[in-house]
Amino acid sequence: MRNRKPDAKKGSWDSVDMEKAIQDVMKNNMSERKAAEMYSVTRSTLKRKLKEARMNGTDAVSYKPYTVSSMKIFSVEEEHQLVRYCLSASKMGYGLSTVKLRSLAYEYAAKLGKRMPHSRTVGSDQNSWEAHEKAGKDWLTAFMKRHPDLAVRKPEPTSIGRMSAFNRHNVEQFYSNVRHVLHERKLEPHQLWNCDETGVTTVQVPERVIAGRGEKQVAAVTSAERGTLVTMCNAVNACGTSIPPFYIFPRVHFKEVFLRNSIPGASGTAHQSGWMVESTFIEWFKHFVKHVKPSTDRPVMLLLDNHETHLSLQFIDMAKENGVTVVTIPPHTSHKFWT
Repeated sequence: MRNRKPDAKKGSWDSVDMEKAIQDVMKNNMSERKAAEMYSVTRSTLKRKLKEARMNGTDAVSYKPYTVSSMKIFSVEEEHQLVRYCLSASKMGYGLSTVKLRSLAYEYAAKLGKRMPHSRTVGSDQNSWEAHEKAGKDWLTAFMKRHPDLAVRKPEPTSIGRMSAFNRHNVEQFYSNVRHVLHERKLEPHQLWNCDETGVTTVQVPERVIAGRGEKQVAAVTSAERGTLVTMCNAVNACGTSIPPFYIFPRVHFKEVFLRNSIPGASGTAHQSGWMVESTFIEWFKHFVKHVKPSTDRPVMLLLDNHETHLSLQFIDMAKENGVTVVTIPPHTSHKFWT
């Protein structure tokens, strides 16, 4: 209801129309009903403004429509401090909910000794900050409108390990290693490769469809009701060139029929879980060497995440034999480096 558009006959007039209506009623003896209809103003508001004019002994009362500034409790600088605090808390992974922001605004206003809204009618504390020890919903709506750089977002769950691992020291150490390899090997963009894997389900989530209102169940035809996970691993270089994909199927034995309708050059293997493990990663690296053709005379650099399945002794020996320098990103930082 706070964001609804005003009716054509309610709240759509300006102060000039209200002034004219008051003038005709008080000076020209026009009835309140006729003045309200003539100037398209609400009769109840006109009646209230006329009462104020007669009590003040004047024939004109200025009318100021509602704006978002009417809900301001804090100064401009004080609100900017609230905005900065909200943004800083969000970047640290401890963003404020709307309820917590309202509670913080109340505590902030109480500390500064601000005059806070109170209940307008006896027995009603809907608009009272002190009754609930938090700012009102109307204040929150106006505050968000005044600061469009803020928005209510649904956060992604991120562990404390990921949050703490992505720091200045780890990032600088990673780029220092990359610069060292580039300078020592004198590598060009087409020799810089990045590798990562992703899980793909065999049954996609159906999109929303139009159905009868009140239907208890709505079905959509898919290949199966519960899908299986297939891992795809690929590599792309700094020029944008990629090798054919490599798949890990959740099977005991791999069959060539699994690659039917795939792109030319694609390969794969099988594992009961369908996930990347040390043995399947070795198979992928053979696939990588086959298409990239690195050697000690034509070295390349391969960027990987620091997962245990990527760092087996067999893989390190194979990389050294084929002139592949492996640089890993710090642990628990792929959500930042790979986005």
